[in-house]
Amino acid sequence: MITLKFIFQSLFLKDKFQYEDNIQVRGVDDSYQDLCKVLDKNKKAYFVRFGDGEIATMMGQDHRNYKYN
Repeated sequence: MITLKFIFQSLFLKDKFQYEDNIQVRGVDDSYQDLCKVLDKNKKAYFVRFGDGEIATMMGQDHRNYKYN
């Protein structure tokens, strides 16, 4: 099943994982590999995860119950 997000990225984004010019996202596999590397070297690790609503807000757009101001 193809999602709307996939269709949007395929048609409108230059790079599959780039939103606008300043926000980039990583795939699940890349994120997991990076986290594993950090945990191999350190006892603790901290990371931040943003969803679609937060990304839309950072881009200056409303998204469902997120209202940009």
